[in-house]
Amino acid sequence: MEPRQTLTEALAELSGVCRGFEGMPTKQPAADSINEAITIGQFQLEMSIDKKELVRRVSQRVNKGTGTVEEIIDATLEEIYSSLKQAESVSLRNFGTFYVRKERESWVFKFNPSQRLRSLFGWSSTYKGEL
Repeated sequence: MEPRQTLTEALAELSGVCRGFEGMPTKQPAADSINEAITIGQFQLEMSIDKKELVRRVSQRVNKGTGTVEEIIDATLEEIYSSLKQAESVSLRNFGTFYVRKERESWVFKFNPSQRLRSLFGWSSTYKGEL
């Protein structure tokens, strides 16, 4: 039986996914790149991608089979879940940090977006690189 990849190896293999969304403007996200916005009369519906679509897109980007990519995404999410369950924060460079903290009688889940992500949406940011 072939040894499984470590999480670090798997993330390195998929690192191209986190390098940015080509063609996205610096202040407003492109509707078809993040959420597809549909206006019907006075209502605006936002469509988000599900896991199956994420797997398909990553698969195309890295030229790997959907089964391989799905396994890597599942392992990544499981590792994030396990870390948060142990009250460890999870930092993903150029994306942000997930963490939990105890407040009064319950736990609170938090996400702190990276400077790059903040800049993408026009929020206060010190990021000067390419989006």
